[in-house]
Amino acid sequence: MSFDSIIAGIEGNAARDGFEAKEIEGFDRVWHRRKFMLSRVGLVDAVVTIRVAESVTELDLVRHEDDAFVVALGVKTWLPRGLGSAVEVHPITLAGNADADAITYAGGSMRNRWSAMTMHALIHGNPPQTVVFEGGKVWGAAYVGSVRSQLKALVG
Repeated sequence: MSFDSIIAGIEGNAARDGFEAKEIEGFDRVWHRRKFMLSRVGLVDAVVTIRVAESVTELDLVRHEDDAFVVALGVKTWLPRGLGSAVEVHPITLAGNADADAITYAGGSMRNRWSAMTMHALIHGNPPQTVVFEGGKVWGAAYVGSVRSQLKALVG
């Protein structure tokens, strides 16, 4: 299954939103954006990664998130997370097939690692279906909602 048109759409959306492409081994595509956002405590480094696979499991999604988080830490500002900066990580996995646990994980999981939020998007199947985290706690609903909106705008 080819995801070329979906990747091209994400590339266009990332460019529109001020992301710059990076070449990083282990990913099909990577983009980074640093932007001052008063509503998010200062400088925000956002990283978008894409991995393409024939099929994925929940463990594959977790590994993608962990690898993308390492990339985000490598490009973030020198300011400490939580004290003037934040990191947003958007791993996007494109797969022909995804098992039920992977779909449940993508739709029900958002990892927050001390001012570093990771929100996954899973695009799978034919025709492609997009799964993005839809939960959130009341105390962070506005922040989580804005991160989710950014991710949804990227994946179209």
